[in-house]
Amino acid sequence: MYNHYYYNETDTLFQDTEYFTFCEELPYWGQNNRIDIFHYLDSCVNLQPTLQKVKANIVLKIEVNKKGNILCRQVSIKSNDSLDPLIFRNIVNQMSNWHPGKQRKQLVSCFAFIFFNLDKGKVIPKFSK
Repeated sequence: MYNHYYYNETDTLFQDTEYFTFCEELPYWGQNNRIDIFHYLDSCVNLQPTLQKVKANIVLKIEVNKKGNILCRQVSIKSNDSLDPLIFRNIVNQMSNWHPGKQRKQLVSCFAFIFFNLDKGKVIPKFSK
């Protein structure tokens, strides 16, 4: 069973009235290579001594507005280990801007979902098929 941690604080950067869950072109970070974000997460996890022995399944729900600003809205963790979700939220919120999603060639605010396993300090990507 996953433990879900929601963050609902308001921020003036995230006042859009419409957010897409899916859009024609999903938001991305890096060079449009889905693996870039996992390299980033792995490098950040390696700096966290408390994560070196943890095994977990993790899902991040990231809000990306039309300008590419991001905010981690949800961290879901499935693990037998005690794990602080704020570690992942802070890692995400410190990232540089993303490329926003597009719908009908227009920039849109969208949610991005990042799925991965954490296994003894290593980030293992999970891709949907």
